[in-house]
Amino acid sequence: IKSAHEDGKVVFTDGSSVEADVILHCTG
Repeated sequence: IKSAHEDGKVVFTDGSSVEADVILHCTG
């Protein structure tokens, strides 16, 4: 993970971004 923002968006080193709640849901 390249950066995580307070609004919940996480940016990966390859330039893609997702919402943190989606990551939390997928990882349990």
